Amino acid sequence: PVGLIDFDTAGPGPRIWDVAYAAYRFVPLVDHAYAREIGMMHHDPSRRLALFCNAYGLENLDEVITTAARRLEALCEHMEREAAAGNFVHRSKSPRATSNCIGVTSSFCDRSLFEPTDDSG
Repeated sequence: PVGLIDFDTAGPGPRIWDVAYAAYRFVPLVDHAYAREIGMMHHDPSRRLALFCNAYGLENLDEVITTAARRLEALCEHMEREAAAGNFVHRSKSPRATSNCIGVTSSFCDRSLFEPTDDSG
């Protein structure tokens, strides 16, 4: 199977760059409060990320998390550059996107979100 997530930033790059962004979107790699806000009442990013990475044959989950944060920062920078250059689509999204990226990338600093939880009580 072949898929493309976003045409705006499509281009050649390392596999981990795309897999990390897909993990951010589909695990999703967000904090528990935001997960509840989008309707995920049983948010377990550690388990979901492990399953996701296993499906791709990746063993280094920390690399995926770190790369996802770098990927989001790069996306924000791209959108800001495009907005400054007059790209209407990016100009209309830039303030919201930058705010979202700051919140999302700061949540990656809390690695405890991705540690296995102790459900034994």
